[in-house]
Amino acid sequence: MPENELRLELPKRDATEEPRSFAVKPPPPRAADPRVCESARVNRELACGAPYSYRSRSQICTETYAIYRDSCG
Repeated sequence: MPENELRLELPKRDATEEPRSFAVKPPPPRAADPRVCESARVNRELACGAPYSYRSRSQICTETYAIYRDSCG
């Protein structure tokens, strides 16, 4: 192979270019609304029932817990 084909020159990035980040940035923190938090808590209690019950291991309970966690922080 010719020597010029062995040397691969990559395009240089401009120093002013913002560094790229492929990681997902977390959403900015927001204040929890007490009414939304209470509503999510009641919804979770109704969907999950008693601890260690059949309903507490259901997909609906898991989803309502995720909503509760996101709403109340």
